[in-house]
Amino acid sequence: MEESITQVIGKNIVVRDWLLRTQKAKWDSLK
Repeated sequence: MEESITQVIGKNIVVRDWLLRTQKAKWDSLK
């Protein structure tokens, strides 16, 4: 259980970071 939970948290962090990067890129392109 602990391993699966940590893996899910890690994936969420990676996805969140990726979304932030893509959003920044979109804003930069709009500017």
